[in-house]
Amino acid sequence: MKPAVTCKALVKDFGTGDTAVRVLHGLDLEIPFGGITMLAGQSGCGKTTLLSLMAGFLRPTAGAVRVLDTVPDGPGSTEFRRRNVGFIFQQYNLLPTLSAAENAAVPLLADGMRLEEAVDKACDVLARLGLGDRTKSRPSQLSGGQQQRVAIARALIHSPRLILCDEPTAALDGRTGHAVMEMLAEVAVQRDRAVVVVTHDHRIFDFARQIAHMEDGRILHIDS
Repeated sequence: MKPAVTCKALVKDFGTGDTAVRVLHGLDLEIPFGGITMLAGQSGCGKTTLLSLMAGFLRPTAGAVRVLDTVPDGPGSTEFRRRNVGFIFQQYNLLPTLSAAENAAVPLLADGMRLEEAVDKACDVLARLGLGDRTKSRPSQLSGGQQQRVAIARALIHSPRLILCDEPTAALDGRTGHAVMEMLAEVAVQRDRAVVVVTHDHRIFDFARQIAHMEDGRILHIDS
């Protein structure tokens, strides 16, 4: 089986000409199916930029990224992401006027599922994340950790083949963070799915199939 994600000689600059800043320097990386790959390193080393390139939110300056054997920023990229990629944002990105269940159900609603059915499925996922009693709460009524769990439910609900996570346990206590990683691991161990996690949280390293340690836009080494 081909890797879930392949990065070859990947370069990313921000800005142009003399003011350009190179964030990634010819990076090579493969993300296998069936496990969790973690991107670890100090802030500013390029982890989130790499994640955004995998998602197709950014385009590389040079080199190539292939996700599920597709160029993620090519024609039809929005449709591709909607069906195949779940993204857990560090800042949650919840819609303030929707309930927790409605926020979690957004990917299903975007795919045409009826509201009642989508919300029912969202409630089931939220219950597994310990939010069974908060499904009708608005984001403003939830703590930061609870909002993060809603964001995680939203990323998992449509069973994407690739889940990209930007610091998914940063706002969670140790017990809740461990429960979230157990759920991600349960999804990732399937043969045709992969999870990529950007993290500073050493408490969750044991969940990784491989850890790519980054520094200054390069991969120093990979632990597996």
